[in-house]
Amino acid sequence: MGRPCKPTAIKIREGKPGHRPLPKNEPKPPIMLSHEPPDWLCPIAATEWRRLAAELDAQNLLTSWDHAAFASYCEAFGKYVRLTKQIEREGRILTAPQSGYKMPHPACSLQKQAREAMVSIGSRFGLNPSARAGLDISKAGTKPEDRRSEADKDFGRRTGT
Repeated sequence: MGRPCKPTAIKIREGKPGHRPLPKNEPKPPIMLSHEPPDWLCPIAATEWRRLAAELDAQNLLTSWDHAAFASYCEAFGKYVRLTKQIEREGRILTAPQSGYKMPHPACSLQKQAREAMVSIGSRFGLNPSARAGLDISKAGTKPEDRRSEADKDFGRRTGT
């Protein structure tokens, strides 16, 4: 499987290093009208959502179509934090009750899976150093409030803000 396509918003900020033309008919998803997390996220994931949603939206990296992917990132983050705390409490190595053999804590592999999911999904939003290394945030565009008013004009919507 090849490398995933880079979002146009990121290509614009990088200054089109390959000098290839930008896609002409790329879908333009609606902007996020609310930065409130879904009610089904765990508390840690909801805190992460609140921490990042407005910033990603301001960089044109979060739209209403990205809701599930961003929620997945936040949930992976929440799971990673919970498992890390469990491992800190119980230790990385457990002793089997009957045999006395030492074995890795089962939460260690789950923590690794959560970390991998977090890094994989997070890179799509520029949430790690290598993913944002080439980004020039001075080209990020307008403020979320301005984009909301532009969306109102374009689509005749009322945002309630």
